[in-house]
Amino acid sequence: MEKPFLFCVVIVAFGYTVFGASTEEESFQTNSERFRRIEETLQKLKTENKNLHSVVQKQKNEISILVQEQKGQQQEINELKHSCLRKTTRKEVADETTEKSQHPLFTTRNATKEDFIPFDKSEKGHKDGERREIGGNQYKNRLSRLLEGGSHSETETNDVAFYAYMSKSEAIIPHHTLIFDHVETNIGHAYSQHSGAFTVPINGVYILSYTIFPRGAGSYASVELTVNSISRNTIFVDSSSTDNDHTGCTGFAVLALKQGDVCFVRLHPTYPSTGKIDSESIMRSSFSGVKV
Repeated sequence: MEKPFLFCVVIVAFGYTVFGASTEEESFQTNSERFRRIEETLQKLKTENKNLHSVVQKQKNEISILVQEQKGQQQEINELKHSCLRKTTRKEVADETTEKSQHPLFTTRNATKEDFIPFDKSEKGHKDGERREIGGNQYKNRLSRLLEGGSHSETETNDVAFYAYMSKSEAIIPHHTLIFDHVETNIGHAYSQHSGAFTVPINGVYILSYTIFPRGAGSYASVELTVNSISRNTIFVDSSSTDNDHTGCTGFAVLALKQGDVCFVRLHPTYPSTGKIDSESIMRSSFSGVKV
């Protein structure tokens, strides 16, 4: 009885050893496969996170560029508002002065006794209304002739010319409007040193030019002359990648422009320009124009 029992115990132990080891090996392989899949998933997540980071950084750069452009456009709008306000105020004052000087009630000249009509109470209503009608018609006719004859503003009879340059060097940023803040000439007051824009005061043919110097080794850029945000001329400046040369370039355009057109110089919106634009005492990055 004891021997069969021991034999059964040995068989059970052997079976547990064989089958238990096999189960542990299968479990180990299953876990290894799970870990491998987890590592692959983590690697994919890292790659996606890196790509998302690149996209976010690119969008931040684009937002920064748009913010700078919006600031430049807001400055242009403010300049135009101030310009319109000044013109409107001057016109209102001139019209008021003209109205008073031309109105019969304000025109006394060298009046004598005979110039005044005797006051007759019996004809007060008729003659008074008649005088008011005649005086009003004369005033309207004079004002109409004045407006027709004076429709040309003072700006149309004056020359238009400007010349400005950068007072210091600045970084090259794509789609950035260049501000030439030091004004040497501004006949007609059509150039804004705050926005860098020249707003055409009257129709005509204009000569516009701009000169740009790259600063230091490896600086290069594509620079546009734009009218109403449309490119009308483009130059390319490039300094050597090994030498600190300052090879500037000048753009030149003869354009037929209309009153209200806005002209400015900007860096190309899509070309990957880099480095700095130089402007100092020995060289000046500048923007100029003159009406022919």
